[in-house]
Amino acid sequence: MTTGRPKVRQGYGFDAVALATAIAIGFQGTAARAAEAEKEAVRNRIFTPDGRFEVGVTWGITMLSMMTQHMNFNLDVGYNFNDSLAVVIAGGYGLGSHTSVAHEVFNEVGQKNPTPPPMGPGALAVAADFQNLWELGPHAELNLRWSPIYGKMNLAGELPVHFQTFLTLGGGVGQFQFYSPVFCLAYGVLPDPNDPANTNPYTEEMNPAVLNSASFQAQNPDWNPTMPATNPGNVAGCVDPLHMTDVKPIVNFGGGFRFFLTKNIALKIEVRDYLFPDFYFVSIKRSQIGGWLNNNPPADTTVPQNATPNAVQAYCTSSGNCNKSGSPGFTSIALFNLGLQWIF
Repeated sequence: MTTGRPKVRQGYGFDAVALATAIAIGFQGTAARAAEAEKEAVRNRIFTPDGRFEVGVTWGITMLSMMTQHMNFNLDVGYNFNDSLAVVIAGGYGLGSHTSVAHEVFNEVGQKNPTPPPMGPGALAVAADFQNLWELGPHAELNLRWSPIYGKMNLAGELPVHFQTFLTLGGGVGQFQFYSPVFCLAYGVLPDPNDPANTNPYTEEMNPAVLNSASFQAQNPDWNPTMPATNPGNVAGCVDPLHMTDVKPIVNFGGGFRFFLTKNIALKIEVRDYLFPDFYFVSIKRSQIGGWLNNNPPADTTVPQNATPNAVQAYCTSSGNCNKSGSPGFTSIALFNLGLQWIF
């Protein structure tokens, strides 16, 4: 008789357990390596700005145009303390202009004759300026940039694109200018936008008594109402609106993406908002300012032109012909920016 368990049965059992164990270990090892590779793909950045300088150029355009619209050009110089944090010195120049809304206000308010009857219609003798009329010119600021997310995406399933998301915050100063559509310093003869063909040379802006007066013709020797073909569609209007300049503090903030095209070149897409204090005038006695044609008594012509807001405010205080807004608040310029950066 034989005793004990058959050796064959013991061998098959051991081999099966060993095979199952090997398969399990192999599967776990493969999964672990795949997970580790995925971690490494996120952790090991192919494009790293850590400890490197950068120079960039940026072009921007206003996203929300209310009374003004801008195109902005910037030059940026920065240093990356690490992959996430950088300091950037930026300087640029904004090209601002009035929007169609501001032009419409100028036509409907600033061009109306405030001269009281009988020499004028007395239209809008007292008016107020508007918010958001300052246009940004040269400016400089110091910004901090934080890039919390580094990622990768595949374009068309083939081309990998590495990118960073970022937030930015900073401050600086800017040179601003203000053209008023309401506050006029001098009036004269202008083409009538509502009557370019001169089908009616005498609009509500042009009282015939004013046109035929000796004082009007002395001030405007080229005006000849009996020969409309030589003066098509002319009207009296504002030829010198109030122009102010000022240096204002700026706070800017925004966010966007940096797409790494190569190890040294990145494409920047961002939205940035410039916030600064506003300043404008109300209770403007238009019939007493600027010397509207044939105004009686003579209008006050001592308003400073190309001056700071404080200089114009001093005039308003002394003359009583205008007041600074009691709570002008802040205004902003929101820009959509595209830029290229060289990281070295």
